[in-house]
Order: sequence, then C-alpha cells, then structure tokens
Amino acid sequence: MLLILPSLLFIALLPYYKALRNREASKSILPTATCVMARFVCLAVVSALLMQPRINQRSTVTEAAPLALIVDASTSMSHHDTDAGSRGEWARNFINGATLDALESRYDLKYFQAARTLSLSSRDAIINSNAPTSALGESLLEVEAEYRSQRLPDVLLISDGRSNDGRTLEDAASILQQKRMRAFCIGVGTDNSVPDLVLEQVQSAQQVLSGDVGLFTLRLRALSSTAIDSATIELRDQLGNLLDTHAVQQPTEDGVQFVLSSQFDQAGDNILTATVAPAADEVNLSNNSVKFNLKVLNTRVRVLYVEGKPRWEYRFLKERLIRATNDIEAQCWLAEADRQFKQEHSATTTALRAVPTDVETLLGHYDVIIIGDVSPLQISHDPLASQDFLNSVAKFVESGGGLLMLAGPQYNPLHYLDTNLGNMLPVVIDPQATPLSEDFRPQPSDLAHPHPASLLNTDLQENTTLWQNATPLWWMFPSQRLKNGAQAWLVSDSAENEFGPLVVAASHNVPHGRVAFFGTDETWRWRFPAGEKYVQSFWRGALRYLASARLHNNRGRIRLEAERQIVELGEYVTIEARILDSGYKPIIQDDGIPLFNSAGEQVLSLQLVERDGDVSYRGSYRSQQLGDVELYITENSNAKSMVSARLHLNVVLTSKEMADLTLNSSGLQNLATQTDGAYYTPDKLQDILNELDGGQPIVRIIDEQFAFIKPWWVLALFFVAIVSEWLIRKKENQC
Repeated sequence: MLLILPSLLFIALLPYYKALRNREASKSILPTATCVMARFVCLAVVSALLMQPRINQRSTVTEAAPLALIVDASTSMSHHDTDAGSRGEWARNFINGATLDALESRYDLKYFQAARTLSLSSRDAIINSNAPTSALGESLLEVEAEYRSQRLPDVLLISDGRSNDGRTLEDAASILQQKRMRAFCIGVGTDNSVPDLVLEQVQSAQQVLSGDVGLFTLRLRALSSTAIDSATIELRDQLGNLLDTHAVQQPTEDGVQFVLSSQFDQAGDNILTATVAPAADEVNLSNNSVKFNLKVLNTRVRVLYVEGKPRWEYRFLKERLIRATNDIEAQCWLAEADRQFKQEHSATTTALRAVPTDVETLLGHYDVIIIGDVSPLQISHDPLASQDFLNSVAKFVESGGGLLMLAGPQYNPLHYLDTNLGNMLPVVIDPQATPLSEDFRPQPSDLAHPHPASLLNTDLQENTTLWQNATPLWWMFPSQRLKNGAQAWLVSDSAENEFGPLVVAASHNVPHGRVAFFGTDETWRWRFPAGEKYVQSFWRGALRYLASARLHNNRGRIRLEAERQIVELGEYVTIEARILDSGYKPIIQDDGIPLFNSAGEQVLSLQLVERDGDVSYRGSYRSQQLGDVELYITENSNAKSMVSARLHLNVVLTSKEMADLTLNSSGLQNLATQTDGAYYTPDKLQDILNELDGGQPIVRIIDEQFAFIKPWWVLALFFVAIVSEWLIRKKENQC
C-alpha cells in the first residue's frame, strides 16, 4: 500500500505538471490541485475495484488452557509414611478437595494415571496404587501423544518420585523443556527412612496329615537406615492360640530367613497368621503379618513297596511303614520270595497275592510306589506282567502318583535306564558308573533353603548340625548331575564331580506326579542325636511330599493348582485345573471351567488345553489385592454349588517397587526447576493456586465469513470525481 498510493498520486499529477510549472504567480493553485486530487480518487477507485475488496467477519470463543493431572499409581504409593494413611490416600483426598475444584474452574483439566504407561482416567477413579512398576519418565513423555494436534498442556504431577522402569525423570525434564511444557510436582512421602519391618512368605505347607508338623518358611526384612536390634515373630491360629515364636537378631534389608512350625492333630481347615512385633516408630504395619491356609487331612498315605530280596534297607524301611499305622498304609511285594510266602503289609490292609499290573488298580489303591533293588524283568513271576507293571507305573506317575526309586547294588538304577521309568529319573545316570564305597554324610543341598523332607528341625542351624553329626554312610550309586527342573534333597559332604557335590537324593515333577531317586541303600545306618524320631520324620516327610498330589480332592481326581503360591501384586500367574472321572479319565468341557474368588465372583474362565493326550484347563490370573486370595472351582460351574477344589495365593508387594520407599524429592525438584514449574510438599500448597492461575487462554475461531464490498457507491464516487475534474478543467480552460 505504501508503494501503490504514491504511484497513483504521481500518475494523477503528471498531466498537470506543465500547467503547474508555467502557472502565473497571481493565479490560484486550488483548481489545479482539485483536479489532481479528483484524478487520484478516480485512479484509487479503479485500483480498489481491481483488488476485489471484501469484508471479513469472524466469531471466536475463548477456552481455558489445558492442564494434565498425573497421579503415580505404582505400588510404592500404597506405602504408609504416617498413621494418617498411605500416599495414595493423600492423593485421593487432594483430588477430592477444594484446591482441585479451583483448578477445574481455571483449566481444561484431564486426569491420568502413571504406571507402566500413561492411561486416561477420571476424577472419581484415578487412584489405584497397585501397579508393579513405575515408569514416571515414560508416562510424562506420553502426554504429548495424548494431546496430539492440540496445544500441549502444563503438567501437575502427584508422586513420590520413584521410577524404576523406562527413561528417567532427568530425560523427561530435558524433553519437556524443549516442548515448553511446565511441570508442577507435589512430592508425597518422606525423605527420612522410618523403620519398616517386612515379613515375607518363602515357602509354606498347604496341607499336612493329621499328627504332622507344618513348616512355614519366612523372611524378615528391615527397611531402615537405623539398625534394629531384634524382632519377635509369632505364629497363631484363627482362635488366637500361640503356636510358635522366633526371634530374629539384627534383621537386614536383604532379609533373614527362618522357619515357624507347629504340630496339627485335628483334621480341618486352618487359617494361621505370622506377625512380627512393630519396631520403635514404625508406622506401616500393613506388611507385618502373613496369613497361611493349611488343610489338615485325616488320611493315610497308601504305599506299595516292591523289592527283590529282603536286604537291610528293605527290612529297615518295611518296619517303619508297617508300624506307622496312623499315617501310612503299606503293602509290600518281595519279587524273589517263594510263591507261598505271605507278603507283608499294614494291619489295615491284606497281603498281596500278585503285584498289581494295571494302572486303574494302582491309581485306586496307592499314592506312592517304592521300587527297590529288583530286576525290572522279575517284578512279577510273569515277565510280560513285569513289563505291564512298569508301563502302568509310568501312567500312574503321569496321573499324579508318587514314585521313589531306591538304588541297590544289583539292578536299580542301571537296569531301569532303558525303561520308561529310567526316563523319569530326576538325575542323569552314567551307564558305565559303579557304586562308591567310602564314608560320607548326606547334607541338605541348600542349608538356607532345605527341602521339606530334609528339614529335621525348624531351626536351620540346628538342622545343619543334625545332618553333620549323623552316622556316616558307606555306599552310594553316583549320578552325574540333576536334570533340568529337578531339586536335590541331599548331597554328599565329600564326593563331587565337575557338576558339584554328588547328589544322594533328588526329585522332580513328571509331569503331574513326583519322582524321587535315592542313591544309597544305607538309610538303615542312620543314627541322629535324639534317636529314631528324626529318621521317622525324614521318611514321613519324603512320602508325604511324593504323595501330595494324591492327598486331596478325591485322591487327585480334581486338582486346582497355581504355578507358584507367592505372587507379586499385579503379576500374572498361570492357574491350572485337572478333572478326572472315577476311572481317572479326563473330563472334557469345551466351554471351559469358571474360576471364582471368595466373594463368589467369576474372575477367570479356564480354557481347555489338549496336548499329546494330556487334558487340562488353564488361564492367567492377575490379582489386584494384597494378602490371601482364595480361588475355587465347583461341581456344576455355579459359584454357589459344592466346591470341587480350591487354592490360595499369597499376594505380596512387588520387590522392585518396595526396594526404596523414600521420597525422591531431588528428582521432582529438578523436573520442576528445569521446566520452569514449581515443586510442592503436602504441607506447603498455599502457592499452588497463585502459580497455576489459569495460564493463557486459547482463542478459537468458530465461524468466519467473507463479503465483497458492493460497488454502487464506489462507482458513484468515481463518477463524482471524474465529472468534478472535467468541470474544473473546462472552467479553467485546461481541456
């Protein structure tokens, strides 16, 4: 425009330039100037019409600036720093308070939860502090994606600042600074490490026989910067009766492991609670106790013991099986005995006339089969029946039965290596191996985590001493190593190979039953301080362990199991159910089996899985609550009908989240400072409304219209200007 108007004026002046230059001094310049201006107006009107002038009419609306409220939903926010409640509860109270009401009136506020990822939430449902990991850095960076094609918001973060997954808070601060997104942080928690005793379940008995001792292995951790001298743990039943106590001296952050125990004589279901007394100034008592569900069974372990000759090991073990009338029901079969020999048995059973060779009989009458030093071809008087017996034993184990292979100098295990039972052994045997004849003492393979059968005393130090002082043995058949997934019960204290100490006793699952191998035939030599009770305890524990799958729910016909009993909060665990009919044939339900919780709500549908003739129902369950979780299946898939099988899970806090529970105030302060935000603590929130004052509102055009200028008055102006110029020129004789 600055160029066009002077150009038009020059063009209008150019015709009158000569007249103005030669004008007499006495003559007025006004007529000539009026003509110039009239011509300028004409030129301006023509130029304006050529540019098609329009009138622009807009309608706008003013919107509040965006603000993203992010609440840390990780498990660490469930921690109690004071007796006033958890960090998550404080965040919930803040969200329901007047401060947030004021912020909602100033901003376009969106609610998010930060856990593994950022998720959109609402004001009513924003707090759910159970995520197993915290990825604060990643969550902050995901805000940009939530506001795609929109103005990026400022962020109000409520967190303890603990992030253990993904990018760090420092990385997020740098990127938010580049995006010009300010972060306002409220740090929840305390920088000071208050004493916090954490009682954790390591291993516990799920069921025991009447008269047995239940063992409960626990770990006590002390999360404190100051040393705790000692802590006392008590085990009580549902009536509050004290069953056992244990004192832990100077517990550490890594934890001290110990065992609580009690004998249970009355059959039925028991709910036991182990509780550690609070430390001085401890406020978080939610992790000071662990609950156990224990089923006491008034039943006997049914044992079939097959042996070749009455060797010392047979005589020793047979007597203990027959005498344990309250716990064990045994039938023995000496394969090399005379046909008129009356086979030995418990008082509650009858003598065998022949070894049972069909799997139905084995499943219907026994829980554990012991095979000693007997030729696999001479188990029965008929060699074909011997092979049938071996095949049936394999199917017996696959259906949940227990098998114990007792080594001997003649046949076991070498003669079984080429049979289907040889494939089931938990150890690798060298076919060229020969027995060892030198003294050794079996020792628990892991002194801190002994197998239940090798735990003779609940005091781990005393248990180790008992084994170290036991009478040495002089014969062992060596194995090369454990198979994958197998667990050693006992190892030699002196003999070893390239894989470590030689395994004396071990077991593994195959696939639903259990198979154990004893590489010695001299347990009859065992003598412990305090005598016979420890020998009896070992064999009782071994047989109970091998028979565990058969000691509940109709002798193992209906089983509901989890891949592990201790599950971290939010973690998935595989649940498996197996249902067999009275003939131990799998029952097929194509639509699956509903799984219910203690409230009678269906939490999962276990789906049919068929693989290589094996039938089961499986599903992945994720617990959203801490503590004991009861799950069950019923006879007709109705929550209120008779329960067929149940299991209990112990849901604990996630180890990654609970490793450090102090407030990361420095990380949150750096995030706020680097992004030009602000950092607050719960007791100093008075400035938050001053700094979050609504920001710069967003003005949006909701309607825009364009109208061309109507030309009639422009043409009139053009006509007036051009006529005026002509009249003046006529009058002044310039045309």
